[in-house]
Amino acid sequence: MKKVGVFFGIILSTFAWVNAQTNCNNRDFEDSTFVNWTGSTGSNSGLLTTLSYTNGLVSNGLDASISDALARHTLITQNYIDTNCIDPVTLTYDSYMTSLAPGGGTVSVRLGNSQVGMEMERLGHQYPVNSGNALYTYQYACVQNDPGHNWDAQPFFMVNFYDINGNFLLGDTIYAGQQNVPFIPSTNGNKYRRWSTITVDLTPYVGQTVYVEFVNADCAFGGHYGYTYLDVSCLGALTPNVWPGDCDYDLACNYVDGLSLGIAFGTTGTARTTMGYTWAATASTDWGTQFPLGVDYKHSDCDGNGTVGWSDVQAIIQNYNSIHPFKPVSSESEHHTKTAALPLLQIIPSVTNIGPGNVVNFDIQIGTSTNPIQNLYGIGFQLNYPENLIISGSAQGDFNGSWLGTSNQTALSIFHAHSGSGFSDFVLSKINQQDTTGYGKIASFQLTTGSPSVLTALPLTFSGVYAITENMTRIPLQTQSCTLNIDPSLPASLNTDNEKISFSLYPNPARNEVNISLNEFSPAIIQVYSLTGQLLLTERMYSASATLSTTELPAGMYWIELSDGFKRTTKSLVITRN
Repeated sequence: MKKVGVFFGIILSTFAWVNAQTNCNNRDFEDSTFVNWTGSTGSNSGLLTTLSYTNGLVSNGLDASISDALARHTLITQNYIDTNCIDPVTLTYDSYMTSLAPGGGTVSVRLGNSQVGMEMERLGHQYPVNSGNALYTYQYACVQNDPGHNWDAQPFFMVNFYDINGNFLLGDTIYAGQQNVPFIPSTNGNKYRRWSTITVDLTPYVGQTVYVEFVNADCAFGGHYGYTYLDVSCLGALTPNVWPGDCDYDLACNYVDGLSLGIAFGTTGTARTTMGYTWAATASTDWGTQFPLGVDYKHSDCDGNGTVGWSDVQAIIQNYNSIHPFKPVSSESEHHTKTAALPLLQIIPSVTNIGPGNVVNFDIQIGTSTNPIQNLYGIGFQLNYPENLIISGSAQGDFNGSWLGTSNQTALSIFHAHSGSGFSDFVLSKINQQDTTGYGKIASFQLTTGSPSVLTALPLTFSGVYAITENMTRIPLQTQSCTLNIDPSLPASLNTDNEKISFSLYPNPARNEVNISLNEFSPAIIQVYSLTGQLLLTERMYSASATLSTTELPAGMYWIELSDGFKRTTKSLVITRN
């Protein structure tokens, strides 16, 4: 069964091994054979709920060439660098793309080859689960010739777990064109994924025998290949570090992390010895509660105090766009099949024709009365627009009036405008671990038009759409963009100064006081609000800098707003008493 969703890949170097080597009946291939494994081949014909196979290994000996048509299940004993993978930064062969799993022993496996033809390869084995081996760990690296097809026709790598009767338990599939999976663009249309490690918690199945399958496939149209390197560990659990703000532990801090934080919201566990928001690997004890496919909830405890709560949102805001040193950078886009059956995500402008220098408001809506979205827990997406056609810094977003929840009360929200880059991130997630079915407005967006000399179209489009249920099942959506026409013949705004007040806030987190510094002085009012919108403090600024006492405020997260009667800016502030 092909399952599409979040695939939590974790680079091996971020872990510490905690258990010793044990006998595992050759699931690590160290016998240089396929003993205790079963193999089969098939044909990838697209998005199917059931895949059919022909039993039997198709192999041409140890270390057979990638270009060998008979090398579909290949044991690898020689460690080489895959020459199909060119690091786009160094423009040389990527040294991380070795044929043997790093730290994985002397033998790995390659599924598939560089031949095309809709080929599909599978390996599987039975796995008796007991209290001593309930954490199943494997490593993989894959190379996929990205054809730019819709996601259901792409080459893929799939992992599934079944019970002894063949009933699906859990699993996932990744594609070269899938958003938020860190593929690296190489040469000749290839994309590749460096060696990553997955630990799957099978504790619910202790006392049962499960069947584990790994599947590699070419594209569904027969013209593009895919192959995967694979190893399975006989070592015990892996204990990953926490990177504050990286709640899904994909080694980057971005809008998708807000969805994981929303699911884990309110849970508790062991506090870290080292607390705070600094973007660095921080040792942490596993909590034992995990997202699908093994990422522990402790990663959502961004400040390390032992509770997932509002203060953890600050870590995402503070470390936004931070990337782990070993995190590959990718520029893949997501392709979804658009059908009438899928719920609709759309952006609706207040006007469609407008003069230069005018403020335009947009409603972002999901679902309709005739086709509501079912079982929604959270959603994240990017909204794209031509940066050269708007006033710099004018992009703003909020979540007021959302049917999914009240921002900072019953739902957490993050808006991040990538100034100068032409897109903004939105994330909105519930925090009560209960899905909701509905439709309507979930967010608002605002921008100020630029001043082109001729009638100019300003399109707004969605990308990186990521809607999930509470158990992190991906909800496919169709998207509908919109186009705003900037017409120089229409009246221009008399007030084209739509920039916000520019100020600095430090230190943040703060203890007893916080400094506020204006980049350009004008008399301003400082107001401090709780997350529920209660006004707590009001001060006036009579110079370009001021110091605000926070001794009367309990530890937690607050909003600081500066306004001068015309412009207004809000920033988050965290107060700690540690």
